[in-house]
Amino acid sequence: MWQKSRKLYLALAAGMAVLIPLGMLLTPWLLRIFYPGYDSPETIRVMCVFWAAYGVNAAFKATTGNILAALGEVKFNLVVTFFASVAQGVFCYLLVSRFALDGAAWGLLIAYSAYSLAGMVYLRYYCKKLIRAQAAFAHESDGEESDEP
Repeated sequence: MWQKSRKLYLALAAGMAVLIPLGMLLTPWLLRIFYPGYDSPETIRVMCVFWAAYGVNAAFKATTGNILAALGEVKFNLVVTFFASVAQGVFCYLLVSRFALDGAAWGLLIAYSAYSLAGMVYLRYYCKKLIRAQAAFAHESDGEESDEP
């Protein structure tokens, strides 16, 4: 399971490694078309950080959350989502008070990255725990005597 998840992370990261810079390059053009009047250097700078945050979300945060939910690890998702939301609020408050709108974008990126890292570490731990449990079960099964002739 971990190996397949890792391959998925790598494939999504490769895709985001193309899409994020492409989005950053196209941001001035997209703003001019869809939001005329908002194509200032400040808006472009904030949008570039948002592209990175969305890439982290797509490649790692959402993927990890979906994998863990499919495994039935709902409690971990709830706890980490709660703490990530609180952390995002704190980061945004502290960073916005110091860096204005740039701070909100960076707060989002930091929170998504922290959630992603925590989820991936937990998924790795969960997979190792399953392997240990499987090995213990196999070891117990080998030692049991059968009542059958």
